[in-house]
Amino acid sequence: MTPSMLPIPDSSLPNRPCAQIDLDALATNWRKLADLSAHAETSAVVKANAYGIGVAQTATRLWKEGCRTFFVAYDFEAQELRSILGNDARIFVFNGPDDPRTLTAINAIPVLNSMEQASRWQSTGAPAVLHIDTGMNRLGLRPTQVPEFKANFADLNVTMVMSHLACADEVDNPMNPQQRDAFVELAASFPGAIRSFANTGGICLGPDYCFDLTRPGIGLYGGYKHPRFTPEPVVTLTAPLLTIFHPDKDDPLVARSTIGYGASARINAGQKIGIIAAGYADGLFRHLSNCGHAAIAGRIVSMIGRVSMDLIALDLSDVPSDVQVGDRVEIFGPTLNLEEQAETAGTISYELLTSIGHRVERVYQGNMAVKPQDS
Repeated sequence: MTPSMLPIPDSSLPNRPCAQIDLDALATNWRKLADLSAHAETSAVVKANAYGIGVAQTATRLWKEGCRTFFVAYDFEAQELRSILGNDARIFVFNGPDDPRTLTAINAIPVLNSMEQASRWQSTGAPAVLHIDTGMNRLGLRPTQVPEFKANFADLNVTMVMSHLACADEVDNPMNPQQRDAFVELAASFPGAIRSFANTGGICLGPDYCFDLTRPGIGLYGGYKHPRFTPEPVVTLTAPLLTIFHPDKDDPLVARSTIGYGASARINAGQKIGIIAAGYADGLFRHLSNCGHAAIAGRIVSMIGRVSMDLIALDLSDVPSDVQVGDRVEIFGPTLNLEEQAETAGTISYELLTSIGHRVERVYQGNMAVKPQDS
């Protein structure tokens, strides 16, 4: 928790799952990544509604911090972002142009990922980014296509060349230097163009991967782990306790002593069981059943039984006796690390964040920057 962030009292939060989003922590993470980017400009990837936490609040706060370049995935995301930030922001679209008129109307710049996209964009005369595939094998020109591209699109205004690391989160993976060296050679075919290569993981690999423009995403939002970069937690996901009960050895139900769908977990007399208002409809994967954790009153507690659509059972036997109905339970945040909970869920932090459901209330804390004005 950053010093500027004070906990929101439980009584002021809605009686449903809530994501408390610390915008000052977001800005701190951007500054940390900018410092690691050395001489390169540091942009921000805000696609998918800023990884699920809210593009308007995220982009506005980062603009106030000094970020001027942003990446999204789709045309409609670029339109929304332009309406938020005004005309001065540089906006790039990873997936390329759908209708070139849409992007030219808002002065957004596409990433060209194929000959076909280049052909559609060529007549606009507007700037473009060329994506060259150096090993990811998804989007981008194949290296062998670069000479053909230069011959057919000599008049295309390529202002940036980019590629994408496949294994940046594996520090010692030999693909990293192989891709970097290939990128250096291929980008040299476009003298004067800005070079962009590193995401969060790439930034952490060192200055040799940063080139002219870095593109951090998950690190901004509190994910990723690396010796050179410890992000501040940005999102704290909590849910209220709906009920607490103590199985009684004299209760006939205890004789059957299971909990939840499928009777996949046993409960015993003397346990203290809590039920929280959160489930897979809110983005908490069923894979957390009987293995996930939560935190309350400074204690880590276990999820027991299956995660259902709206409810999760917790073993509260070791928490203080003053815990009561209505108290908030942390699912991930300052106590339960986002990356660790994602690993337990059998996924990655990106998916946990982008899966946070629509009925989860987003509550923003920190410096709420005003909307930038057009110059």
